[in-house]
Amino acid sequence: MIRSFCAIQLPPDVRDRLNAGILKLCKTPVHAAWGRAGQMHVTLTFHGDQPDERIKDLIDILPQAIASLPAFDVRIHGVGFFGRPRAPRVIWAGVTEGHDALVALRQAVATAAQAAGIAIEARPYHPHITLGRIRRAVPDSRRELILAMQAMESTDFGVVPVRQVAVMQSRLTADGACHGLLAAVAIDRPDGT
Repeated sequence: MIRSFCAIQLPPDVRDRLNAGILKLCKTPVHAAWGRAGQMHVTLTFHGDQPDERIKDLIDILPQAIASLPAFDVRIHGVGFFGRPRAPRVIWAGVTEGHDALVALRQAVATAAQAAGIAIEARPYHPHITLGRIRRAVPDSRRELILAMQAMESTDFGVVPVRQVAVMQSRLTADGACHGLLAAVAIDRPDGT
């Protein structure tokens, strides 16, 4: 069994800016599992534990599934959270420019995963980069966290060139998940070359 997902990997400059943002958020007194620069990505589809054969099938199907899509760029901008203001669960950096192209790519990848026998969550797709997962927050710490996030609402983390889909393996360890590349499937160049 392989625990896997498909994602867009981030260039080093964007990871560095996101990491700097996490360092600012870490100064708040919330207890959170903060992202690590080398592990951050934009998830397209999460597969959970799958038999090796299904992941091999996905890798075989994926090039044809995304063949008609052009390469594009996305801009990572601002921070927000999932959950209620009194109980934020996940802190994220958002995707602005390139959002619609990313949603179309995600749909093509999800269709390929389903063709390989992998069930994909039906809930709406909200492209983002997870910066942290809140474990515990007392009322005062939540307020400080929200203020820190509001101070970062207009932060531009940079542009991510979307030129390939990464099929990743995720291994759970005592220090958190460690991700490794299983395959990189190229997306066509904008000029068709």
